[in-house]
Amino acid sequence: MSLPEIKPAHLCFTDDRYEAVTERNSAEALVRAYRGDSSAMHRLRELLAQTDQDVFRRDDNTVLALAAGKLVKGELRVKKDPCERKSEKNRRYLDWILKYGYDTIDIAASLRTTIPNILGLAAVESDFGRNKYAVFANNFFKLTASREEPLPGQMGLLMDGADPKVGMAKFKDYLSSAQAFAKTKGQFIVGETNPERFVSILQDRAKFGTDARSRPLPKYAEDLAEVIHDMAIRMNCQ
Repeated sequence: MSLPEIKPAHLCFTDDRYEAVTERNSAEALVRAYRGDSSAMHRLRELLAQTDQDVFRRDDNTVLALAAGKLVKGELRVKKDPCERKSEKNRRYLDWILKYGYDTIDIAASLRTTIPNILGLAAVESDFGRNKYAVFANNFFKLTASREEPLPGQMGLLMDGADPKVGMAKFKDYLSSAQAFAKTKGQFIVGETNPERFVSILQDRAKFGTDARSRPLPKYAEDLAEVIHDMAIRMNCQ
């Protein structure tokens, strides 16, 4: 059984995935997993020794009680389980991976990038499949097209502006949309696996996350990179 990872609260920054445990019973149940594992107990003692210098002279029961108390007080925090389905955020990510992860394998391979990069981009551009382009056009990457120059696999146009010749491309399904991305704007990121560089290239060269004047939207790059990282830590949850 994997042990819950505990970290001092002052080392948990805003981008860390740690949470407080406020209920004493929950805290005790969490640290109880350390009992009987000598190496884990030693690590726990080392952690507690940062504030309690005599902790190495205390027995296991006392150490576990001390750790539980510090969790409840907020002095220690525990790493969140990215695979649990209680939170809405986790369910959204896990369902997204379950629904589109398989279809993304070949797309990512053809672009020599990662599955989380492609899944994260599609999630942001389609609002996890909830915006009108995904719902009415199966367009998960906000790919525009014209009547004269349709995209690969395009089945029609969803008109979304004053120009009657240009609109959002319609596709049969997610896979067709992803394949069209790979053959067009996806060519800008061939071989790029680092999430931050992946996002930067798409914004600079493919004009993702820009306004009508091709100016970068505030926080787009940061938010997309975070979604990709969140996607990556859940890839093995299924």
